[in-house]
Formats: sequence, C-alpha cells, structure tokens
Amino acid sequence: MAAAASAAVFCGAAMAALGPVALVAALATAAAPFFLTILPWPVFLKYVLLVSSFILGAMVSLSSSCPTRCEMEIVWTLYARQIGNGVNRNQEQAVPPVNNITQFGAIVVNNWAVLDAPVPTANIVAHARGTHMMAGDWFTSLSIVFEGARFNGSTFQVMGITDAQGQWAIVGGTGELARADGTIKHKIVNPTKDENYRQLDIHAFYSPPAVNANFIADE
Repeated sequence: MAAAASAAVFCGAAMAALGPVALVAALATAAAPFFLTILPWPVFLKYVLLVSSFILGAMVSLSSSCPTRCEMEIVWTLYARQIGNGVNRNQEQAVPPVNNITQFGAIVVNNWAVLDAPVPTANIVAHARGTHMMAGDWFTSLSIVFEGARFNGSTFQVMGITDAQGQWAIVGGTGELARADGTIKHKIVNPTKDENYRQLDIHAFYSPPAVNANFIADE
C-alpha cells in the first residue's frame, strides 16, 4: 500500500559538463600547428591552460543554471471502489446500447474512489474519473486525479480494456507526475452484488518538475 520512488534513473545536467571539455580540446588541437611555429611548447601550453580555465568556468557556470529533469519510478498498489447499484453508486450509464444483448455502443461514466485498502473505511488517495464504453470489449479512458499531501492535484492519464483482470496503459501525467508512462495491472477483489474493488498495481516512470542549480523547482 505504500509508494516507492526510486532514485533518479538519469539526469540531463550530468551530460552538460561534457560540452565544454570537448570544445576546449577541439580548439587546442586546431590551433596547435600555428602557434607552435611562433611560440615555444611550454609557453603555448601555459596559454592553452589559461584560456581553457576561462572557457570552462564560463560554460560550466552557464550550464549549471539550466533546468535539469530526472526520471523517477513509482510502484504502488491501490484499490478502485466500483459501486454499480444503490444511492452511493459512482458509475452511471450515459448512453444506452444499440444492441441490448451485446451491450454494443453503451457508454458508462464513472467517478471511482481510489483507496489505499480494499475496505470502505480506507483512505481516499485519488478518484478515477472517465468513461468506459462497449466496443467489443469495455474500453476505458480515465484520469486518475490524486489528492492529499503526496501528489495532490497530479494525474495519471490511463487507457485500456477493462475485464475481470487485465492491464491498462499509463499514457501521460500532469503536475508532479508529468510525462508519466507505465502500466497498471488490475483485477477484481472482494466482489459483492452491488460493488467490488479493483486492485490497481501501478508501475510507472515520471519526470518531476525541473530544478535549477540550487535545487529549487522551476515554475
């Protein structure tokens, strides 16, 4: 039930330092034949080191102020409470089917509470808001909107087929979960006549807001 975010998989800033080094090496190589004809080797080397220090200092200073973006991993198990009947139902048919036998064409809207345990008294972590429509299978499109201290206001954008069990794709995200991608394995647990819980095993990667050289998030 707890989220686990790994250390950053990669950071763009680490690659930026390679640029100045390559530039200095290229300049020194290109200029060497000319300057060695008019300057002794020790004097030439002294000037190369002096110019290099100025170039490296200026470029590293510039690159360190650029935003960096790191990719994080999240593994989390949550539970969507799906209530189909009663006064507390959180899904409703918006468009009737064109075929009552196959239910083809039916569209159902939903606002499922997403909990940290498969019981009614569990903490609400998010709401899964969207639609599922019968198009041969129940095709689902959701925004999982998080609430609370950790990811408040951030979202996962989710699509896929909804059967008793299966897998959805995380195709995007917003807020702290920007640029998210991954999967959600899902299956029904604790079913009753009026409702059931759908276990959501989330495995995703996302890019949190960029930070500058002082580790302050860029707005």
